[in-house]
Amino acid sequence: MSSGSAGDSLRAATAEDVEALSRLRVEFWEDQVRKGLLDLRPFDLDSLRTETRGLIGRQRSHLVVVERAGEIAAYAYAQVKIVPGAAQSRVAVIEELYVPRSKSNVTVALVLMRSMIETLTGAGAERIQCRVLNANDEAKTFHELCGFEPNLVIYEYPL
Repeated sequence: MSSGSAGDSLRAATAEDVEALSRLRVEFWEDQVRKGLLDLRPFDLDSLRTETRGLIGRQRSHLVVVERAGEIAAYAYAQVKIVPGAAQSRVAVIEELYVPRSKSNVTVALVLMRSMIETLTGAGAERIQCRVLNANDEAKTFHELCGFEPNLVIYEYPL
């Protein structure tokens, strides 16, 4: 992996990162709910710890972290899916990318995204997608800045 901003390093997450990464993932989900982007209840640390432990090292799952001064400062999580059919194409989906406001600057997020794109293309991805909620204008602007283009709209029927 590459280096980020001065003093930052990017690398694949390891089993030693589970606790810190799980706490950041709780922050990510709580932030989404607080902004009104999701109506799900926040995930608890124990469930995300178990899920995070399972994601690290799982084939076709990728967790990239930004390490700053020996601590995990930000992360991105993606998975590569093999789409059935004659072509069996590999489609990567970036599920989460989180840089806490306290550690935030656009450069950290851009470097993290570029690193994840390199990781996914290195893993054989033929297309890379990301999930952005329609109400999240900040995320839409960021992903367009990174070169992503809108491709699919999913309508949801409220129950």
